[in-house]
Amino acid sequence: MQNGYIVRFKGSYRKEILEAYIFFELYEVRQLTHDWIQEYNSGRPHEGLGNATPLELSK
Repeated sequence: MQNGYIVRFKGSYRKEILEAYIFFELYEVRQLTHDWIQEYNSGRPHEGLGNATPLELSK
């Protein structure tokens, strides 16, 4: 059985990063991934958190 949170994360990453951009250098992937993960982990609401952002719950 797969973890639903991981499946959702991977699907979002694939759609919003890997399928949305054309990369020419590995550093481009790394930088965009870093920025995306920062936003994903702090600024965007998560269903598993009652549509709150992780940042909101950490306060």
